[in-house]
Amino acid sequence: MKNLLNPYWALAVVVLPHFILFSLFASSYQIIKSLLTPENLSLWWKFGLGLSVITISSLFYAVFCLTNKRDLHTVFGLLALLAHGVFMWLFLMNYEYIIPRDIPAWLLMQGDLLMLVYTFLMPACVYGLFLMVIHFTPDVYKANASIDFMLVFLIPFVCYILVSSMPFFGWGNGITAQIFQHIMIVLLVSMMAAFLFFLTRFFYVVAVRQDTFFRDARIVWQVLCFVCLPLLGLFLNNEQFHFVFGDFSQGYFYGIALCNGLLFCLPAFEHRYLRLLLFVLRSVGFVYIAYFFVVFLPFLPLSLPAMFVFGAGSLMLMPLVNFIVQAQILTEDYAYLRYHWNDFLLVPVFVGGLACLPTLFWVECAQDKYALKTALAYLYETDYEKPSPHINLASLRHALENVASTKNTRNNDFAEGQKGKTPYLSAFYRWYVLENMTLSDAKINHLSQVFLNTQLITNTRPANATPVQNVVLDSLWTETNYDKNRGEYVTWLHTKARNTTQMPNQEFATEITLPTGVWVGDYYLDIENRREHGILAEKKAVKWIYQQIVNVRRDPGFLELKDNNKLAWRIFPFMDSQVRTSGIQFLHREPLTFKLNNKKEIEIRTLPINQEAKGDIIETTETDLGVYISPAGKAKLPLVTRPAQYYLIVDNGNETKGKTDAYLASLKKIGESLQSQKIEIVLMNYRETSFPMQGDWQARLRSRQAEGGFFADMAIRKILFHHSKQRPHYQPVIVLLSEQKDLPTVTPFGEPRPIEKWENTHIFFLPAPAQERAYPNAQKPLAYLPDNGEPSIVVKEPKPSIEKLTAHTQERSWASGLHLHIAEQMIEQYPSEMQARWLAVVQASFRTQIQGKATSFIALENEAQKEALLAKQKQTLKASHYLDTHDEETRRMDEPVWIWAVLLAGLGVWWYFRKP
Repeated sequence: MKNLLNPYWALAVVVLPHFILFSLFASSYQIIKSLLTPENLSLWWKFGLGLSVITISSLFYAVFCLTNKRDLHTVFGLLALLAHGVFMWLFLMNYEYIIPRDIPAWLLMQGDLLMLVYTFLMPACVYGLFLMVIHFTPDVYKANASIDFMLVFLIPFVCYILVSSMPFFGWGNGITAQIFQHIMIVLLVSMMAAFLFFLTRFFYVVAVRQDTFFRDARIVWQVLCFVCLPLLGLFLNNEQFHFVFGDFSQGYFYGIALCNGLLFCLPAFEHRYLRLLLFVLRSVGFVYIAYFFVVFLPFLPLSLPAMFVFGAGSLMLMPLVNFIVQAQILTEDYAYLRYHWNDFLLVPVFVGGLACLPTLFWVECAQDKYALKTALAYLYETDYEKPSPHINLASLRHALENVASTKNTRNNDFAEGQKGKTPYLSAFYRWYVLENMTLSDAKINHLSQVFLNTQLITNTRPANATPVQNVVLDSLWTETNYDKNRGEYVTWLHTKARNTTQMPNQEFATEITLPTGVWVGDYYLDIENRREHGILAEKKAVKWIYQQIVNVRRDPGFLELKDNNKLAWRIFPFMDSQVRTSGIQFLHREPLTFKLNNKKEIEIRTLPINQEAKGDIIETTETDLGVYISPAGKAKLPLVTRPAQYYLIVDNGNETKGKTDAYLASLKKIGESLQSQKIEIVLMNYRETSFPMQGDWQARLRSRQAEGGFFADMAIRKILFHHSKQRPHYQPVIVLLSEQKDLPTVTPFGEPRPIEKWENTHIFFLPAPAQERAYPNAQKPLAYLPDNGEPSIVVKEPKPSIEKLTAHTQERSWASGLHLHIAEQMIEQYPSEMQARWLAVVQASFRTQIQGKATSFIALENEAQKEALLAKQKQTLKASHYLDTHDEETRRMDEPVWIWAVLLAGLGVWWYFRKP
């Protein structure tokens, strides 16, 4: 234990956690500083200065000892214990003034600051406690362990007497009572420290000296401490206390606890090879004990009151006890083995043993990450020109189950504790596998349905579910300006919405169906008698911020552009009978008609007010990259009818096993009805196998291997992509054969095509339009457009580069909106380039201040919310685009994972720089 006097311990356990704590506090301070009063700010600076003095003093003293090759003085332990203990006590007493209660918890994006203080400063307190044990135990063999043992039992009894007697000494109001309360608190805290001191020294002396009684009864107390009590603690936490300290219900926690306990119960073999093997296995299990020592470190002050409150406080102390005793056993093993092998063997063996369990956990995380990344890339970054990848479905199931268990999004019952969340491990999993993001319930179910033909999460609330429509539009009006130089309209839609009930905290939600070629350029919401214009930000960050604000009932409003040109619009909150004003700016090329979908559809006709614009009929608007074709221009294009090419997409999922004959009969019937038409069969589960309906097609169908679900959408998109490249003059007609009743509406490249039943309930027909408009002519058509009387946009180049697209998006104008729309269309057509193009499109949207599918407008009421939005946006822009933000209602960040790494680093330093 005297190796703890090495200065490297002070750097690893005291200084490094301080720097991490400073960075976390600085991040939270940057967000909430605008909400702090001068009194609050003064406390922030005072505590920051106090912690800085402790940090700098510790750093200078450790560096001084290192440069002079001296050990730390044990008085450093006393000073560290006092300084950190007083700091944590004062921080606790002033916490409600440091973080006022009116500041929402979600703004503290780094987590509960009080918990962070205890998490990062308790290691220094325990380290100081260990140094005090060293100071007051100069000779282990002369120490009287019996006195320590009696004091360990006496102190809890004295504390119980003190607490019970408080009401008899004037625990009430007045200055005298307040002074007495502080004296009692100081006394109790001192007794807690004394309790931990005598407990630590007792087990330290027992582990080193092994007196006759403890040597004779060694197997009894070791089995009790190393095996029985750890297993009992796991059981009580998981079954009785409902995961109050975290979810350790997985079987391997019990298995490792049992194996580790039995290994440390074995006697010290004199055979050097057996001793070396035992040393390796014990070093593997020691990481398990060290992990629980770190987990329970912030709760050590609660162990004493827990003894007579819950009756299980002793179990909270077992990680500390086992850490001390098992570290001493490993030290004895090492001392014995040094007589037979040198450090060049023993140190790597020890470090390798310590790294075993973390490596296994990392391998499991790496497998989950690869499985998820492969599956998500296939769904959202598919390369249509390459064959579908093979995915390890067992690994994917394991990954999805892990992600679903760590989310715990609908767990708001305190009785459920931290179910699904394992301290530090869950945080590492989210950081490494999910890039500090998550997957929504809908996305998890989509993955499990496509690849596993199951649904992992049930009873989910639809994302952004439309609330009860108690808020309706009271009035609306428009104002339009025409820019002659640009040839574009700028229209403001102003609305007043009213809460029709006497109930507070109601939400307004509606959708606007935008015509093709209409872009959103601005947004505002009146908040507290001022007009707050919207901030254009990355959509996932906006939706997360909106949800957090709604949960604490403040004032946000946001817009979200969905597929099919649907603009979702939400405002919250509406008090009883309140009327609120809001508005949206549109950029367009011609007079437009759009609909607001509330309880009823409302048509609004936007007319030009500029005299020069009246009567103009715009047929086409051409830019370097695309062409906008108005309904008038489309009506003048030639009508054409393309010959049909039939595709029969056959369900090849798990549920079709043993049903080959039924599918063969249906396919024969379809083939006979189509006769000489070109027909191609596509077997589809999560990947496709295609072949023409000729020759040995029946034998190929019989040899199919059914697995996973039925990913019809992917099959249709691939067909349309290849058809546009290889057979542009043929019209694809798609037939789906599946026993699933609820197949989704397929939306290929933004043009909705409803699925219709055909012949029976197991066959679905995706019809093609009878006639289309050929642009620019029927002889050399660049594109075929639906004859639907609506505008269309044609891309002039097959695949314009992202550089060309972003070069034309430098200002807010209708033309920039057109190029932004083309860039988004290229993402849908070439999803394999999603990641690079997605970030470029987001940046282009920011430059032009035109909303796209990857960005949203949101109106916020204060600077703190805006800072939080920017902080969240940094996180979402760094992560993969297909990951989602955490959707817990008021999520509190898990404990930082760095402490475990610091502990392991410190252990390595201890062994490497030990004294002979």
